[in-house]
Amino acid sequence: MDMKSDLSSLTRSLTLTAFLAVVAMPCSMAQIDKPQATADSQSLPQFFGGVSQAELAQVFSKFQSCFVMLDLKRSKFHKINEDMCATRFSPCSTFKIFNSLVGLDTGVAKSERQVFAKKSESGLEEAQTMQAAMTNSLVWYYQAMAEKIGMARMKHYLKRVPYGNADASSGGGITRFWLGDSLRISPDEQVRFVADLVEDRLPFKTRSMAIVRGMMRLSENDKGVLYGKTGSMMKDGKNELGWFVGYLVKPHGTYVFCTLIKAKDTNLDAGSLEDLQKQEEESNKAWGKQARKLTEEALGKLGLW
Repeated sequence: MDMKSDLSSLTRSLTLTAFLAVVAMPCSMAQIDKPQATADSQSLPQFFGGVSQAELAQVFSKFQSCFVMLDLKRSKFHKINEDMCATRFSPCSTFKIFNSLVGLDTGVAKSERQVFAKKSESGLEEAQTMQAAMTNSLVWYYQAMAEKIGMARMKHYLKRVPYGNADASSGGGITRFWLGDSLRISPDEQVRFVADLVEDRLPFKTRSMAIVRGMMRLSENDKGVLYGKTGSMMKDGKNELGWFVGYLVKPHGTYVFCTLIKAKDTNLDAGSLEDLQKQEEESNKAWGKQARKLTEEALGKLGLW
């Protein structure tokens, strides 16, 4: 046999040997050249339920904003914009939750059906229940209740909880301290406060906490029941701040949340006059109803609502 035939025979022998080696190779080794998932697809910080921080942040991107959610069952916090979540702001009308608890515990309000009245500008008397005042966010009702509670008792409960900075020393007195004045609370503190309300851990009567939770009920769908309270602050005729705090009850657990949105500063280099007007229009939506809308959108994106 000549050299050419020997080489041809050797080549066939090596090819067959290599083929048999691959066939006999364990599956995990035989597939080592299979393309692997890129690191980028798995490296984005996750918020919850497979949704990344970046994806969820897009929901709130038109505002200076933060969102914090507590999974009560797992005692786990999930946050967007941690610095803002830890910063204190005026609670605005979200303070109605606290005000209601104090009113009930002190006996100023007997139940959610407690009626207070005021005279309108036309001289006619307007009477509302506490439930209606919570649902429709009637400032005058809660100012009247705060006056009946009195500063001494209000300060006692603010410090006992404690609620935010517990500061009611504003120049506006008993009817103004929570409305863009001395009282401040952070989104993180709001969530802890509501979590304690849900789990009956606040220093209020169990009956008072149960009534207030019932007053906070907003809506229900096939995924759960939503409870919450909005809050808004205006400055120079523009919506400056929007809160939505509350919780979502589902068959498998409860999620406490807080959304805070602030108007963005206008970028004078944005371009045309039309662009500037659009910025102004968007920033003027920083109020409680918008905060609630964005929260529901975020909860939906997370598969919770």
